[in-house]
Amino acid sequence: MALNLRKNPPEKTAKQFVNEMADKTFGIDERVERITISVEGAMFDKIDDIVRKRKRNKEENRTTSAFIREAIEAYIASHK
Repeated sequence: MALNLRKNPPEKTAKQFVNEMADKTFGIDERVERITISVEGAMFDKIDDIVRKRKRNKEENRTTSAFIREAIEAYIASHK
């Protein structure tokens, strides 16, 4: 009898998967770190407007995270 791992994977398999994903690197020799920021409501609204316009126009950096990364990269590049 074969196990259907897609519907109900055994717990051990799920834990192995989580561990593998936790150890996975993203990109070439780059790691991804999560940060949390707080912004005032007016700034959030401006960011949200920009991101929504980019999504509608199918432009690059269409998520809030991607937009914030782009802004940070531009800031760092201008302050070398």
